[in-house]
Amino acid sequence: MATTCRVKKRVRITRKPKSCPNPLFEKWLIELKEDAARKDSKLQYVYGKALKSLQKYPLVLESAKECKVLQHFGDGLCKIIEKKLTEHISRGGSLRNNSESSSSENENPPTKQSRSSISQRNPKPQPKEYIPTRRSGAYALLMALHKHATVDGYLKKKDLQELAQPYADVSFCQTDVVNAQYYSAWSSMTTLINKELVDKKGNPAKYQLTESGKSLAIRLDQAEAELYGSTASTAVHPKCDEKFPAKPVSPVKTTSKGDVKAPRVRKAIAQTAKPATLRDIDTPSTSNGILQPDDLIVIDDDEFDRYAQQSLFSNSNRENVAANPVEPAIQEEEIVLEEQPVPYTHIRDQVTLKAGEYDIVLCVDIAEVSGSSGSGKNQKETAAKAFQNCGVSYDVRKLSVGDYLWICKPKASSGISRDMELTLPYVVERKRMDDVVSSIKDGRFKEQKFRLKHSGLVRPIYLIEEFGNRQNLGLPEASVLQAIANTLIIEKFQVQWTQKSDESIAFLVQMTKQLTEIYHGKTVTSRGCQEKVGSDWQTSLITFKELYTNSTKLKPLSVTQMFAKQLMQLHGLSGEKAEAIVKVYPTPTSLMDALKSAGASASTLLSSLEYGKAKRKIGLSISALLAKLYTEEHFR
Repeated sequence: MATTCRVKKRVRITRKPKSCPNPLFEKWLIELKEDAARKDSKLQYVYGKALKSLQKYPLVLESAKECKVLQHFGDGLCKIIEKKLTEHISRGGSLRNNSESSSSENENPPTKQSRSSISQRNPKPQPKEYIPTRRSGAYALLMALHKHATVDGYLKKKDLQELAQPYADVSFCQTDVVNAQYYSAWSSMTTLINKELVDKKGNPAKYQLTESGKSLAIRLDQAEAELYGSTASTAVHPKCDEKFPAKPVSPVKTTSKGDVKAPRVRKAIAQTAKPATLRDIDTPSTSNGILQPDDLIVIDDDEFDRYAQQSLFSNSNRENVAANPVEPAIQEEEIVLEEQPVPYTHIRDQVTLKAGEYDIVLCVDIAEVSGSSGSGKNQKETAAKAFQNCGVSYDVRKLSVGDYLWICKPKASSGISRDMELTLPYVVERKRMDDVVSSIKDGRFKEQKFRLKHSGLVRPIYLIEEFGNRQNLGLPEASVLQAIANTLIIEKFQVQWTQKSDESIAFLVQMTKQLTEIYHGKTVTSRGCQEKVGSDWQTSLITFKELYTNSTKLKPLSVTQMFAKQLMQLHGLSGEKAEAIVKVYPTPTSLMDALKSAGASASTLLSSLEYGKAKRKIGLSISALLAKLYTEEHFR
């Protein structure tokens, strides 16, 4: 009998520990946790989870009220922190320099000798050096100025853009519709000037590397040569005027004034073929604060360390071993990389639609065009008319997931049944900014993302409309932007910003026309909703009927599915963790029996279970919490 073996490779990753940006709150939570542990109070677990949540949060919290955006921070805990903060300030302390005050409180001043010895052992840390992301706009500009500068060392803007394009994966003449709608790669020049790496002179402006810029460019060039060989840095990449999809398509003319440009949406569709990373949002901040890097860059690891680590892994390993930007820093960890299992083949009848047998149709959820009154009703009527005026084929129906998606609808002349409709892998969830905030507060934000990720549609898009003043959202602006950044980075969603509903309609119209061009002449086939997809994700599609059946909220749940939903109600227990638990213990009874059999070691029974692609362990905290919950007498 043939046996299959799973090849495992162990890769050791070392990361630098990061300091918490809120050391004062961290100190108080540690004290509360230790005090509760001494009293053998269950509050120690609550404080422990709140502490972990705080340590993961990369932004500075200005008050206890802002802590409410974090997991495990309830009204009671926030009141305790607010009381401690008031007492701390009344004693002359400050929240701004709490790292100094917290470390010096209740301590005797050190002697002159001890101060000198401490300063020798702990020299003042040097500020981090700015290292641009490889093949980013800033990287390309440095390389172009280094390799192609004229005799006097200066280059004009137009010449510099053309020379820098081969060194970048982003365009210097088209803005990025995915992350920074109003900025191109040229926007990185502002950062280089502010960092004193590039000198700007004259009118019209011309640019030259400073001494520090020359030094950095030389090191980047040397690192490039070591990493990929001396010829890698001069590899030719598409220029600004080249089309983004693999198959060139002509620009589309539309009658809508609010249409976004065709190349923008074409790039958005092409870029979804690769997962988004934090580096994708490394763009200058806008005046209204859309995904400002000042708010988001603090999540990233030290850029210099990230760049140096590239030489440690082969191309294939570097694809698979990506640092999780919001997980707590770990001194050392082992990640087991396993070969992907072979996707199973579903045995249902396969649907095949050949080129010319179907039309691309935009499906609109019925809630998006009806059911409102006042201005909301007018906007929805405007949306329906805009689709008609732009010649977009659309169909209003009840959608079980998302607000907009696209289907391959068989033509009447093909004689194929409507049940054979296939769903394209793109699905759009549209939200106004105030809707995003309310969904974060009531928990719908996480639930909707979970359903979108497990719908089988592999390219989810979050379409966010600006609405009103961001200062009156009900949550700190930085916290809302952080939640959206997590959606982009962790959940791998495409995030699209618009200023008003007209721009959202224009985006959907242009997206429909670009998808029509992309699928022109292509044959599409059906696959199972849970079946793995590979390089054929654009043509291996789910039937609309199966999508609706598998994604509906009211469908009957199995015991295992209900058990997983029950587990996810606990704070800190994500969908991946719940999935790992139900794989081993598919029912509550099986888990309770296992905990009962474990006896004294019940609290550690689940701690070694691995979840997610990185094979992280569930840990003692959640294991102990579940052991207590599922061994209580009243639960049985």
